[in-house]
Amino acid sequence: MTHCESYLILGKIVILHEYYSITKCPVNLVLNDISSKWLQNADIIFRQTQHNEWMFFMEKSAIAYQRRKLILKETPILKLAMVPLNQEFYYVTEHTKTVSVIPNENDLVDITNSFIPKVWKELAINISQWTKSNTKNSIDILIPSCEKYWEYFIIPKRDWPSYPLSIKEENNNIVFQQKEMAILPDGSKAYRYTSLSSIKMTQSNRYIMKLLEIRKGGEKTICASLPHPTPVNRSIDHSQNTISHYYYL
Repeated sequence: MTHCESYLILGKIVILHEYYSITKCPVNLVLNDISSKWLQNADIIFRQTQHNEWMFFMEKSAIAYQRRKLILKETPILKLAMVPLNQEFYYVTEHTKTVSVIPNENDLVDITNSFIPKVWKELAINISQWTKSNTKNSIDILIPSCEKYWEYFIIPKRDWPSYPLSIKEENNNIVFQQKEMAILPDGSKAYRYTSLSSIKMTQSNRYIMKLLEIRKGGEKTICASLPHPTPVNRSIDHSQNTISHYYYL
């Protein structure tokens, strides 16, 4: 029997954030001291195994199994803290919406706001309900991303373009206001285009943004795929609801 085959997976917790579709969601799950001691006494190991996935597992032995049953009778609630690892997590997360849990029958999981420094949410998992009702032994925590307005700054390196410019999304899912002149922090001038509505934040490139030159004979493509604005570039107006991208002609 291999080392992996000697362990039994009891369950797992998976964090799914709408924004982090490419990179790992920067959040950690931390057991409180009492829950950590409970699991240790029951010979249950809690460990992060993949990006955004944590597992509970134990040795496949009759003695360990009986010990686990005894401990679970005494400790029906497991408590964990969700600890963000950077400020970007807070910026891209929609804090006014409820964090969803699948499955969550019979009050399997309770998620509450935390007043502990550096802790975002606190989880309380009813272990007895989990082992009885969740056939997949998996708890998925779904975190919503927030919506932001997009703005593009088009900056000429030398001369201003002879023809009017326009930014269009390939399938017209995003519509921009008419351009306006903007003064950047370094004093240079730029055309600013701002979306009419806010857009759900995600790392995936769901939209194809084109920069076009409008001529009498039709449209000329200047850039076939403008990069999406990201949380790294906030609006020069310091608006928390707007992210930007700077494009040099």
